[in-house]
Amino acid sequence: MSEIQIPDSLTHDCDNCQGLCCVANKHVPEDGFPLSEAKPVGIPCRNLETSTTAIKGMYKCRIHATLANRGWTGCENFTCHGAGQTLTKFFEEMGIKWNKKPESIDDDEWITILGNFYYGYMVMAQVFRFLSHIKKHYGEEAYAAGKKATLNLMPEFSRALEKRDEEIDFVDWLMKKFDLAIKGAITPFTKRPIRTSLEGRSNFSSPSTSLSSAVSTPPSQRPSCKTPAP
Repeated sequence: MSEIQIPDSLTHDCDNCQGLCCVANKHVPEDGFPLSEAKPVGIPCRNLETSTTAIKGMYKCRIHATLANRGWTGCENFTCHGAGQTLTKFFEEMGIKWNKKPESIDDDEWITILGNFYYGYMVMAQVFRFLSHIKKHYGEEAYAAGKKATLNLMPEFSRALEKRDEEIDFVDWLMKKFDLAIKGAITPFTKRPIRTSLEGRSNFSSPSTSLSSAVSTPPSQRPSCKTPAP
């Protein structure tokens, strides 16, 4: 199994992603999502195409061209900084697509796999965002040091994601490992305190509750849009 890499541009590539921001991210009305209620982690946005016969292609947004006009500012303003295509490639090499459960995998194992897929993506989205912030505000030398520190953790992180009997500890990886490693690496290159930190799990739902229900939640029971899709 290959290790997770860092995209050179730290920008999203939706054409090579399984629509993870539309599935893994929690969407709440107050953050620019015109929903009647919050969309939890693991339940696809109702605007996401998941059919192989979809006109716009699988994992594409049905209303992407009119997001702003429909009030979906949370989508318009979001970037995963490349985490989506990075985690998609990693899990596809294991034969995993979040909307296609293999018959050989039981529900409990599948929930663990999805948890690692989704929370692995969330960890990387935060880490890549932090690296992008460092590059912009602290310069290339600090970014190179932060990137090296991140890459040094990738073999261990990759092995953790591969496990099918143990879900990764989201907070431990985000706060105790990547946050400390990156800050420690860039400190010699900074002239002012580092005020941006990687965020904890407060913005996300617990996988033990949301993913188990997401496995069997049909589209008709997903949070509805205030402005209906065409």
